[in-house]
Amino acid sequence: MSRVLNRTRKKIAKALEEHAKSHRLDIESLLDYKGLLIGFDYQANAQVYIVFTEKLGIIVWYKHNSYAGKLCPDCPKESECRKILDTLLEEYSITLRPDEKELLMTQQSIAILNKLAAKQIPRYKRKNEGD
Repeated sequence: MSRVLNRTRKKIAKALEEHAKSHRLDIESLLDYKGLLIGFDYQANAQVYIVFTEKLGIIVWYKHNSYAGKLCPDCPKESECRKILDTLLEEYSITLRPDEKELLMTQQSIAILNKLAAKQIPRYKRKNEGD
C-alpha cells in the first residue's frame, strides 16, 4: 500500500511542478501528501496556490483582491470560484469559522488555502475509513 501511495504522491508532485513551470512560478513549497504547491508569480506579483482535487483536477489559484477591478458579488467568475472553494472545503474537510464564512471569496480563499497548508492530517485515506 505504501508503494502505491508513494507513486501517487510522486505523480501528483510532478503534475503540480509542471503546472508551476508552465505558469513560470518560483516554487516556495511543495506538500505532495496534501496535493498542494505554493509558488510566487513575479510578473503578476502574486502568491499562487496549485491544488490537486479529485473532482476538478488541478486548480491554479492566484491570490487576488478583485477580478478586473470587480469584487465578488459583481464578478462574472463568482459561481466558478464558489464551486472551486466548495470543492476544496469538501475534499480536504476544512471548516470555516462563522466570521470567515462572511468574507468575500477573494479573502475566504486565502483562509481556506492557509488552512489547507497548515492542516496536519494527510488527505489520502481509504474512502470507508471513519464511516
